[in-house]
Amino acid sequence: MVGCDMGANERISLARHLDGWQLGLLAVTIAGLSVWLGLPRPVDPDRIPLPVVDRRVLTRIDRLDLERVARAEREGLVFEVRALGEQVRRYGSASGHHHAGAAAAAREEALRLRRSVERTLGPEPICELRALQTALFLEAVSRYEQRGHADRELEELAGDFVEHARAAGWLDAGRRWTITRSELAVLYRLRWAELTGALESRVLRPALDEFRLYYRVLIEHPEGDSAALRDEKRLSYVGALSRIDDEYPGELARGVVLLRMGRPQAALDAFAAHGATHGDGPWSLRARNYALSALARGGSAE
Repeated sequence: MVGCDMGANERISLARHLDGWQLGLLAVTIAGLSVWLGLPRPVDPDRIPLPVVDRRVLTRIDRLDLERVARAEREGLVFEVRALGEQVRRYGSASGHHHAGAAAAAREEALRLRRSVERTLGPEPICELRALQTALFLEAVSRYEQRGHADRELEELAGDFVEHARAAGWLDAGRRWTITRSELAVLYRLRWAELTGALESRVLRPALDEFRLYYRVLIEHPEGDSAALRDEKRLSYVGALSRIDDEYPGELARGVVLLRMGRPQAALDAFAAHGATHGDGPWSLRARNYALSALARGGSAE
């Protein structure tokens, strides 16, 4: 019979030719979708790039510090190291009560003592003191969470830390910390290093991953009573981190913050700078998309 129906042999032959057509169509669809996704298009930034932290490094530091604390408690600290610790406490007490002159004097003496101890006794006794005072700080922080007020230990060790913590949102309304114990420890170690001048010491200077976590916390939780002020703080933190971490996409982060601040031309310049230095890196498509968003908001490519 002649008509729309075909014979069995003809159907088998046609089926052979069409065999696998579904997979072929799927491959073509995926290829087309990949091309479409790879094309830059205006996208508003939804988050600021944050530094990547190797938590294994921090775990090793924490483990070493636990050993140092145990040794310091077992064997004690020599007089010169205890004197350095006393200046750290004097600085904390003075800064907590906003006595600028006394704080400056304690800081200068702490710097002198740290240099002297490192020169005569080496860095390890200083590391033991730092580890011990960090542990005492964390204990005082826990007591604050339980009692709702800073005791003398917390004031001496950290000065106006609680005041800054409230302003940055590290504490919620119920006095619970919104950042982790590990982050608190790193924040304190960086503060301690800055106070004693340990940042200038090749041996005592905190590890890069400590800096990364420190600035990650600050970028995520900047101080400030307005969005504009918080973003200004973020710009300074991004800049500081970029100067010590070659892997951090600092220009991209600057561009994101600047675009959020309503400065499309400055943001576009930052995205272009990122493209010039990072080429086809992992953030390249995102940077192009953000640049198009900056153009759409009034930036100029000229």
